[in-house]
Amino acid sequence: MSPGPSAVRLRPIILSAVAAVLLIACSGLLLLDALLPLLGGVGWDESAYVHRGFLATEGFEIRLADSPLTGLAYSAGYLAFGSSPVWLVQSARAGRVISFVLLWAGALLVAGALRSQARCAVFVALVAFAPTLRVLLDNPADAAFAALSGFALAFFLAFLQEGRALPLVLASAATALGALARPDGLVLAAVLFVLAIAFGRRRGNPLRAAAAAALPFVALVGGYVLLLGGLTGDYSLGLAQRTYTAFEQGYGIAFGERFSKTNKYAAGIEECR
Repeated sequence: MSPGPSAVRLRPIILSAVAAVLLIACSGLLLLDALLPLLGGVGWDESAYVHRGFLATEGFEIRLADSPLTGLAYSAGYLAFGSSPVWLVQSARAGRVISFVLLWAGALLVAGALRSQARCAVFVALVAFAPTLRVLLDNPADAAFAALSGFALAFFLAFLQEGRALPLVLASAATALGALARPDGLVLAAVLFVLAIAFGRRRGNPLRAAAAAALPFVALVGGYVLLLGGLTGDYSLGLAQRTYTAFEQGYGIAFGERFSKTNKYAAGIEECR
């Protein structure tokens, strides 16, 4: 008996899903040491985000510049593993596994949106064999931002291909979550807004495209800032302070030979202050 039309339509979807799972599993095995680090493998930034998640459970407020989505995600890690003496390592491992899956999900969405088997294969190969994933896993905010940027790009490509507003709304929402994971998302939102207007004008409806690109972002990011400000009375984003801290850390990296026996990030901050 030959398979019915529905089975024929489902077959490529099932095969693609199985191939994706196998690809992610093989990539995970290659990166197993990065996914499951020991205490010495938990870096400066990563431990800071994990600790920020702990502070959030104690009532500490996380401003936009301090990557609230990343910190709040680690709050869940503390609630899950806080009773363990190695909760920091367990939280870091859980965060890396989740980041790894999200990175691959974003990459596969982009690959699917390329609509070309050759381009899709090249893109997936670059993700699988380039050292990008290993580097991103060292910093949870970078990983979350990269993954959500992948989602945003895939949705924007769908908007270009279909012309519907829904993919652009989803791209804006993904960009907003990216900004909550890392404040660089504010720049990405501006780029998305300009591109939405440009391509919306070609289709004769730039205002609709502008609204679809702006409103979800404003609702999510603006809503968080207003909520936090309403609870604390402080509506500042903290961007200036965070930018200067990054400068201080960069100073430590740039002149690392002067601080060979200490943590270069901490040494740079101490030297600048």
